[in-house]
Amino acid sequence: MVYYFSFLFIEWSLNMSVFYGNAALKDSCITSTTIQNSILNNVNITANSLYVSDSNFYIGGITTGSIFVTGPSILNGYVTIGSINVTGDSIIEGCLTVTCLNVIQEAIFESGITANSSLFTTISTGGLVVTGGTSLQGDIVFNGVNANPNLGDILEETCVTLANNQNIPVDILGFNFQDTLVRSFKAETSISIRTSGGTNDKYAEYTLTGIQRNGDWCLNKRYVGDRTGIKFTITSTGQIQYTSSNISGFIENKFCFRATTTNK
Repeated sequence: MVYYFSFLFIEWSLNMSVFYGNAALKDSCITSTTIQNSILNNVNITANSLYVSDSNFYIGGITTGSIFVTGPSILNGYVTIGSINVTGDSIIEGCLTVTCLNVIQEAIFESGITANSSLFTTISTGGLVVTGGTSLQGDIVFNGVNANPNLGDILEETCVTLANNQNIPVDILGFNFQDTLVRSFKAETSISIRTSGGTNDKYAEYTLTGIQRNGDWCLNKRYVGDRTGIKFTITSTGQIQYTSSNISGFIENKFCFRATTTNK
């Protein structure tokens, strides 16, 4: 059965499959799958799946397995859902708790967002907390400043172990700069060498900078701290390599790095 309303304020519970047509509800609880062109004031929505299209205004709580928003909508209240897919311009003024969040068009979140995984193409948010993987497509702007990383950047600190008494240059896993993308880089690194009894421990911070010229790379190194016996080189394809001296009582050499780049 389908119910039609024309700006009527009612105060009961509704259980329906389609709800649309310039309608207004107040102080109600509805279980619905499709809502179009509606004004809901102090309304609680509970549904396995909720499809929202055209212009809608919600003031109240929404609890649903999944929600699909395809038209301009304003949600002013708490939203708790398994997944949300926003493809139209939307404003969410309350707290949003979601397992999976997919935002394709301009969306404004004026309160907190908690999500396990998220995909954002265009978003403005007052607060965003993501506890799982997140994919952002488009510009990332903080306080009016574009903070997009370059494709060659190594933003997440990576740590590996280096061998003792390594006489032949070998690759440092993950420490490379794609020569088709990167013109120059600046890397901040640290070395922590532990030895038996701690009598020969060594610690140093190295700054490595590189510039790609025609067909090769030029690498500069400077450090502060102990002399570690580590020597860095770079291949013609942008791969950082190392050799190491023989340190008595050697247990472990922990090497950590991150880097920013400029594009070609």
